[in-house]
Amino acid sequence: MKADLRDGIRYIFEDHGLVGLILMSFFLNFLFGMIRVLIIPWFHNTGGFGEIRYGFLNGACSVGMICGMLILSVFEVKNTVKYRVYCCAVFLFIALIDIGAFINNFWAVLFCFAAAFAFQVIFNTLMCTTILINTDETMRGKVTAARITLCMAASPIGNFAGGVSGDLLAPRMVIIGCSTIALTVAVIFLNRRSIRQYFKK
Repeated sequence: MKADLRDGIRYIFEDHGLVGLILMSFFLNFLFGMIRVLIIPWFHNTGGFGEIRYGFLNGACSVGMICGMLILSVFEVKNTVKYRVYCCAVFLFIALIDIGAFINNFWAVLFCFAAAFAFQVIFNTLMCTTILINTDETMRGKVTAARITLCMAASPIGNFAGGVSGDLLAPRMVIIGCSTIALTVAVIFLNRRSIRQYFKK
């Protein structure tokens, strides 16, 4: 297992585009790990929201994910536009979370988060399928294991950082700050030529 993980990481670092994609995913997972743990205190502190309505938010996110899957099953994303669709989905996901944190209307927040998670499914699916296509058949399992380990390791770290920051600052402000930083991170990475070329292989 350790040898497979090591081989996967070594393979990843041979391709600058793949490294850039995984680094961006790591940072985004960290920032949205912070956001995830702060949604409950945000709802608790906001009049008209509350913990009960947090369940509705989770349901809306699930509906959004299903909608994202349905969109991908109905519409074919051609290779010529795949990178642009990926970029748009990433930016819309982050922007909708940011907008949702600004809004005081609960139903508008539900719509923003549902739409955001639809776009999350779209860009995650495009990224994962692109990595699989561009990876040698003998290395796909190892690269997938290494990618998941590297990216998902950021979430619990983000949860911890979010909990600490939520004790010091208003949860809603931290969510807005994290999503704004995430937007900056996405702009920096998605403007890299290596990532753009990776999608066009």
